[in-house]
Amino acid sequence: MTKTFFLMLSLMLATTAQAGLAGWLTSSARNWAFVQETGGIRISEPFERGGKLVLPVECDVTGSSGVTCRPTGLNSGLVVRKVGISSAGKDRIVILIVTQVAEQNRDSSRMHYANLEDFSPGAYTVYYEDADDPAKFLGRIRVK
Repeated sequence: MTKTFFLMLSLMLATTAQAGLAGWLTSSARNWAFVQETGGIRISEPFERGGKLVLPVECDVTGSSGVTCRPTGLNSGLVVRKVGISSAGKDRIVILIVTQVAEQNRDSSRMHYANLEDFSPGAYTVYYEDADDPAKFLGRIRVK
């Protein structure tokens, strides 16, 4: 019985580690062209979720539905791993979509949330990938 328990535990840990490893190995930051090919991106007003202020980001990296434009590429095996977010000066925020291969227990929805807890209260302009490119402007938000 003890051998069976340890065998089952080993298989469970190996499967979990492999699943996380596959996502990590295939994670990739996506450029503006990719986002446009898969249907675009949209941000909404920040709100509190789970006790943290977050920026809602709508993006469907599979290309199966458009958000702000008609998709021209299809990636049925990809999901969003995270939405990277960083400061680009005193009043600018840059976000970046990071994808990975679809895995069990990975969210495949089109809504994602970037954590705003490191940003001071104030008004910000939000860009994708490059705060100096007006074509990648996503909107204005207020962090409270």
